[in-house]
Amino acid sequence: MEDKWYYRLRAGIIERAVDDYKIALRRLLSKRVVDSNWNLRETHFKKIYHQKAWNMKMDCERFFFSQYFDYLSDTEDFGPTLVKRIREDVKNGH
Repeated sequence: MEDKWYYRLRAGIIERAVDDYKIALRRLLSKRVVDSNWNLRETHFKKIYHQKAWNMKMDCERFFFSQYFDYLSDTEDFGPTLVKRIREDVKNGH
């Protein structure tokens, strides 16, 4: 019984990070704050919400590349693959 709630908690943490990452990428791409390679176009942010989206993107990437993510997902080195898939989905409008 305990394994079930623990699995849901782990899955929920990862799902929330994926959702936050998608939202940040969509905002950055739609406002043309980043180029097609997800690099900043500007040396400073014109709007505060651009900076917040960039910070969310960076926080999520740190999480996906962390050992904690590997522990939660019960995998090794899946973070970079997940980031690549999410970026492709956002570029393709999903």
